[in-house]
Amino acid sequence: MNLYENILRINQLIKENSTIENFIQKGELNIVPGVNITLVKEKDEIIGETNLIDMDNAYLNDYYLNNFLKNDSNNMNESNGDIVINNSNTLYVHDVNVDESFRGMGYGKKVMTKCHEVAKKMGYDNTCLIVQKENTPAVSLYEGLGYLTIKEDNLRKFMLKKL
Repeated sequence: MNLYENILRINQLIKENSTIENFIQKGELNIVPGVNITLVKEKDEIIGETNLIDMDNAYLNDYYLNNFLKNDSNNMNESNGDIVINNSNTLYVHDVNVDESFRGMGYGKKVMTKCHEVAKKMGYDNTCLIVQKENTPAVSLYEGLGYLTIKEDNLRKFMLKKL
């Protein structure tokens, strides 16, 4: 096979294996479970998804977030240096999930990047989330996207990203 035939063969393989992806966004920030952001393949197969929730509802409906913030005297105005977390400037990213068959392919980053775009478009300055410390791929992803650990306990990290 000559070079030209190899190029044609590779192009055909790329076309056969390419995935057309779309984001579907539905729901409302102030109604649990919030704004659902789902990444799907062309046949509506779910690749990954998450929910964005305003801090009021996240605080009331997420045990782990409530647990991280309940010991503070100013629950919803958490601050760490120049970062201030409050209801009007921070969205909670809840339950990020990428289907097991798509993990390690960059889809988690795509879902999170879409979350950041949506949050910015809605006028928010920060996104925050809670992650299991032992989930090193997720922790690495979030750190790579610019999330900082604000608090942690024995099992989890509370992380925040300034948009």
